[in-house]
Amino acid sequence: MKNFSIRSLQKYIAETDNKIVCCEADGRYTRVYFDDNKHETIPAHLKVIEQLVKDKSFFRSHKSHIVNLKCIIGVNYNKGSIYLKNGYVADISRRKVTELKYLRANNKIIPGFDYSRKNFSRTK
Repeated sequence: MKNFSIRSLQKYIAETDNKIVCCEADGRYTRVYFDDNKHETIPAHLKVIEQLVKDKSFFRSHKSHIVNLKCIIGVNYNKGSIYLKNGYVADISRRKVTELKYLRANNKIIPGFDYSRKNFSRTK
């Protein structure tokens, strides 16, 4: 995949979102990791990538990571680590733990639903 750009990523996500395991921020660039242990660097912020995959089965687990929910093998909530099927370990912030537990318990993601912290806090 030479010259991997935002447009080519957008087309690739539309065709094969299951092959993307996670995305990692690297300054002004984003590294996209695939299930075949390859990765490509894209000249875009992670926020741009997040907008492309917001209605898919992806989850923003940390300020520097977006993970594919279908590729999660395990989670260590105490260490703040998400283990993915290609052997990659992504970070999860403390604020996102509750959201991830909810998504994994329901085994699905609802497109367009706001998974912000306030939706999951207990009321007294």
